[in-house]
Amino acid sequence: MISILFLFSALLFADEMCNVNGSLIGIPEGSCQQNGYICNLSFDVSAQEKVMAFYLASDPTCDPASLLTTQFTTTLIDETQSNRLHIFLIEGEEYHTDALGITLATSLALSASNNKKLVSVIYHKVYNEEYGGIRLQGISQIGN
Repeated sequence: MISILFLFSALLFADEMCNVNGSLIGIPEGSCQQNGYICNLSFDVSAQEKVMAFYLASDPTCDPASLLTTQFTTTLIDETQSNRLHIFLIEGEEYHTDALGITLATSLALSASNNKKLVSVIYHKVYNEEYGGIRLQGISQIGN
């Protein structure tokens, strides 16, 4: 029984899976997918662009040691490099996200964060800066 639980846990938190040259059918080319818990959910609604951002972790308590990483490296404001999975969704025509899309994704993310529910996210890197560098393409809640 314990080995079955361990196997199930390992499958839920499998390493990042990416579609490189058609290697992973089901997500867009150049995108990656991971499962985890939403941590440090934040919103910026005062700027010209409305933004939602969060980290993904393997632990629902959001212990800093449990924050997940990605193959995508971004540059932090202090010019250091990071591979922590910090995902953004930005509203705007140039970001291919409208008000309804950001509202629905934010609602799901907020619910999952409040209820400590596991999510699956699909994301891709669009540029090197941390702020907005890794963008959310899809989010879904796992289980009930």
